[in-house]
Amino acid sequence: MTAIYRGPNAGYAMTHEDALWFGRALTGEVGPDATREQAQWHFWTWMDRFHLWSSSKWQGPTGIPRDGAFGPLLIQYHSKAVSPYWLVEGRGGCAQYPEDCKPEKLAYRNRLARLTQAEMERSGVWKHAQEALNGTLERPTGEALYDFAACSLTSTQGRPCSGYDVDRQCFLPYRCLRSKDVANLVKNADGTLPDAVTLGTPVVNVVRTTVGVLFAAALAWAAWTLYDKRKRR
Repeated sequence: MTAIYRGPNAGYAMTHEDALWFGRALTGEVGPDATREQAQWHFWTWMDRFHLWSSSKWQGPTGIPRDGAFGPLLIQYHSKAVSPYWLVEGRGGCAQYPEDCKPEKLAYRNRLARLTQAEMERSGVWKHAQEALNGTLERPTGEALYDFAACSLTSTQGRPCSGYDVDRQCFLPYRCLRSKDVANLVKNADGTLPDAVTLGTPVVNVVRTTVGVLFAAALAWAAWTLYDKRKRR
């Protein structure tokens, strides 16, 4: 069963690759013992950002998320724990902040970026990734979320609010936006900000529903044909 997540411009079907990157990044951001609540906040912030934060990296020219781009492009590049920007000494973020790219840190990040499903099943984090894939990891808030950071950081950034504090990680809804952030968000036709991403009908259920409707229609047609033939006799 694959869940569909609906944003303002299109629905997006989760892939197994997306789930892998979610599990890897969640392990890096929280640890292999991440709770379901922590998984909910991280997942839905990433999914909202995927649909609501304008970027040619993971969206097409019309703002529609690219197929298969959620995990490999949005999550991987947004999460410092697994981002290629922080994996190589002397390059990317490591060129600017070498103190944050000591050999042991780089080795740890590289291990995270290669975690397999089997390894995450053993650690326990895969169950959260599986829920995201199935569409059973519910939203923790009805507000749209666009980013997260350590609460110690968000409280010093001059925001209208610091966000939802979940174990010292703060998740930011629209009301915490700074004026400079608004320009980066996808807009509705009237210039307003779109609502939060919602969960659509899982693909397997769409197929079952379609088959069920067609089957019911076929039965109805057969019954009518039989009735009509008897009536004509």
